[in-house]
Amino acid sequence: MDNTYFFFLRGEVVLQSSLNLHELGALISQKILCSLALSGIDDCIYEEIPAIYCRILGLQIVLSHQELNTFIFSITPKFIPAVMEIKDINLNQNLCSLFKEVFKQNEEVNVIPRCIVSKS
Repeated sequence: MDNTYFFFLRGEVVLQSSLNLHELGALISQKILCSLALSGIDDCIYEEIPAIYCRILGLQIVLSHQELNTFIFSITPKFIPAVMEIKDINLNQNLCSLFKEVFKQNEEVNVIPRCIVSKS
């Protein structure tokens, strides 16, 4: 029997920044997403949480403003086929390492441990 899998790529990194949502989104776009723009603030993809996003290759990339100077950058599949077995691939560590390396010389963006953000 041939097993067909859907690779569920997901991950997030928590950032602290004095920049606003659009400024941080533009910086991430330039430094990490090869100038792929994050937009859609008026789409309200998260209820009561400001967020900008883009969709590419079946993935949804989101930057959301959580509280004070805290942001979450996340990657999740946009569509999940119901008929396939799912193989979960967590990208948290990879994203954390990437953001730390890219922004190590930038005092306006800091990667913070996930446990600091409350889930209220």
